[in-house]
Amino acid sequence: MPQDRERKPHLSSLRTRYTVFAMAVIGLVLIVSSLGFLNLRDTQVQAARNLETRDSLTVGINGIRASLVEAIRSLDLFLMEPGVEAHRVQIDTAMSEALGHIRELHESEWIALHDQRHATETLTARLSQLHGDLDELASIRLDPALLYPSLAVGNDLMQPSRDLADNSLGIIFYELHGAPTLAEHLGTYQDFLQMQRLWMQMLSNFRLYLANRVGSFDEPALVIQENGISTMYYLLQERFEGLEGLEEGGLIGFESAMALEDLRRAVDGWFAGFEQAREIHQSDRWRMDAVLVKEKIAPGVDAVNRDLLLVEQAFADAISQDVQTITRAASRLAVSLWLVAALAVTFIVLLLVTTNRLVLRPIGEVTRALKAEAMGKLGVEMPRTRTLETRDLVEAFGEMHRQVRQRETELEYRALHDALTTLPNRTLLFERIEYDLRMARRQGTPLCLLMIDLDRFKEVNDTLGHQVGDSLLIEVASRLHTCLRDTDTVARLGGDEFAVLLPGTTREQGLEAVAKLLSTFAQPVNLKGTEVYVAASIGVALYPEHGDESHLLMQHADVAMYMAKREQSGFAVYDPDEDQFTLSRLEMLTDLRQAVEQQALELHFQPILSLATGEVRSVEALLRWSHPQHGQVSPELVIELAEQTGLIGPLTDSVIHKALAQAARWQARGMALPISVNLSMHNLHDARLPGKLRDALKQHGVPGSSLTLEVTETAMMANPHRVMVALNELDDLGVQLAVDDFGTGFSSLAYLKSLPVDVLKIDKSFVLGLEQDKSDQAIVQATLSLGHNLGMTVVAEGVESAESWDFLQQIGCDGAQGFHICRPLPADALEAWLENHLSPRQTHRHGR
Repeated sequence: MPQDRERKPHLSSLRTRYTVFAMAVIGLVLIVSSLGFLNLRDTQVQAARNLETRDSLTVGINGIRASLVEAIRSLDLFLMEPGVEAHRVQIDTAMSEALGHIRELHESEWIALHDQRHATETLTARLSQLHGDLDELASIRLDPALLYPSLAVGNDLMQPSRDLADNSLGIIFYELHGAPTLAEHLGTYQDFLQMQRLWMQMLSNFRLYLANRVGSFDEPALVIQENGISTMYYLLQERFEGLEGLEEGGLIGFESAMALEDLRRAVDGWFAGFEQAREIHQSDRWRMDAVLVKEKIAPGVDAVNRDLLLVEQAFADAISQDVQTITRAASRLAVSLWLVAALAVTFIVLLLVTTNRLVLRPIGEVTRALKAEAMGKLGVEMPRTRTLETRDLVEAFGEMHRQVRQRETELEYRALHDALTTLPNRTLLFERIEYDLRMARRQGTPLCLLMIDLDRFKEVNDTLGHQVGDSLLIEVASRLHTCLRDTDTVARLGGDEFAVLLPGTTREQGLEAVAKLLSTFAQPVNLKGTEVYVAASIGVALYPEHGDESHLLMQHADVAMYMAKREQSGFAVYDPDEDQFTLSRLEMLTDLRQAVEQQALELHFQPILSLATGEVRSVEALLRWSHPQHGQVSPELVIELAEQTGLIGPLTDSVIHKALAQAARWQARGMALPISVNLSMHNLHDARLPGKLRDALKQHGVPGSSLTLEVTETAMMANPHRVMVALNELDDLGVQLAVDDFGTGFSSLAYLKSLPVDVLKIDKSFVLGLEQDKSDQAIVQATLSLGHNLGMTVVAEGVESAESWDFLQQIGCDGAQGFHICRPLPADALEAWLENHLSPRQTHRHGR
């Protein structure tokens, strides 16, 4: 059946559509040939008018080019001498003149008639954007903290050569424009135009090369750009050789011939300067410039040059077509038109045959090879082709295939391993359990699975910080490996939970392994000079005694681990009579629903201080649930249960009402203390949230400015469009909006700047080790600069030391919260803390 479909032509196939199109074109050519004589005289008159119009528009194009060259030249001078205000004025003047010229072109009727409005609109937008970017670059460039070394070679050697080249080109084009035989020597004019474009592209590529060198670490791109400049230089040399003898042939005058020699010397001098600049850039005598050059200026200049070349090419094509039309304007064109029609028919037929042979057939072979690859066949041989397009297609597929394989390998590793410890994760552990179970069934051998959970790990995190906690997890992973066999599997399931798979292990051997593991945990761990003892609870499940399926063994080992933790016995073997955990979780879900309905959950508040004054800016409301049987339940588990059972909406409503009620009480006592409340991704997808929040503010008599809603960076990126709508609706209520845990996701900065966000909260993972980790310091400083440039207030979370406070205060961070300041407290305890709160200097000294 697939072969029959391939033989039968369908209208949707490229070959059939091309045949229909070719037949339509043949009919159209015959009709146009019949009507051509009637339109001949009108065409001659219109071509003459078009030529006159385009002559005037060409002056505008040259004005745009000259203004852009002047702006780029002034930009080079400014980058070398940023203190000279005249350069900035020249840049602004040149860009304004370029925009003026493009506006005049945009208003021309010729532009509208030839579908060039979009091109001029695009060029106007990009010139305006480039103008703004140049102003921004100038402001940044004048900041002493961001200064870069001056480019002495460009100023002393390359600039004079460039000026000489520009003057020489100006002389040449001036004489060519004044020549009465411009139409006859259009080829020479086009050659000089191409030489000028190559020269401008050399200058543009050199600027991009400089921007890339000082703005990124993309070393391979530098080599490509250096080779690109060299290639254009050699192309210019070829152009110079091709233009030799123009004066003897009477194609150019004496001044243009002298200018051509000057131009060649200028290009050689400029390239010699470029060689010196390249040697300097390959040395250590440079440093990084502002990211703006790389991300905005360089692409902007490149885009403007491309658009300008496209507009110039449209004029050049139109001029060429009209000149050809005028030269062919004679009475015998009526007869010649029939000949053209016949030639066109022949050409289309030949093109159909050639395209079918050289393009369509190879594309079909490539398509079949791609389908074979998609079906999983290995070693598919791609067809050999004789055309550039199909050859590029084959090469692109090969490169895509290589990169896809590489990414698949990387993603597979990441999907199956823990990022912190590099141990297998839950997915890989499950696969290995499945494999070892199949082997155990086949060979009749036992199997043992251990679930390990660290005791008092939370105390280490709360006391020494999460960075130390991560170091502890890495050390635990290393110790687990050292006391097990090579055939055993050690995996990290998440948090402080590990698993060990022991194939071919009996109950007695499994208990011996447990004893060895417990003795390993008995040894202290040295963490930054502090010896920490961390015990573990181990659950044991055996095959086939406790289950013959992977999920049953994991579930039963997990139950046994919780039994060991509950009984504080170190380890426990799964006992079906003690398996109460499934029922316990269901009971906890029921208890959570009742706690939400009965308003049994409490709020604790953690103050956020101004780093400049030490005053309390606001407080963050944090959820706390004290379960009658299980004690304090972690907020993460509460949110997880609420999201799984659909309670997240009522739970968030309850938290908002309690926070606003507390804010109203403080307001009545003369304490204007704004409160922050966290929102989850599910809340942002609730279209009723703005209305419910509006009613809550009205009910408690609290202004919107007294409430800050915090949204995590990850939640914001889950559905950007919906989040944008939701945040705008919330912003209309007057509430403050904050990005929580900033830096842990993958936000688009272009998306972030369009959000109505007031506060940027730096995630505590970058703050906990701030006094020691230079990378964290750089990230915090960059985030602070980003937030301030976007007009946001920046608050650092997780400030747990005086050194972190000092650093944040020194770099100008706006606010801070963390254990160094105060732990989360109930409302009455927080009020007592506020009454005893010391001045900023005293608080700082007390924290030490």
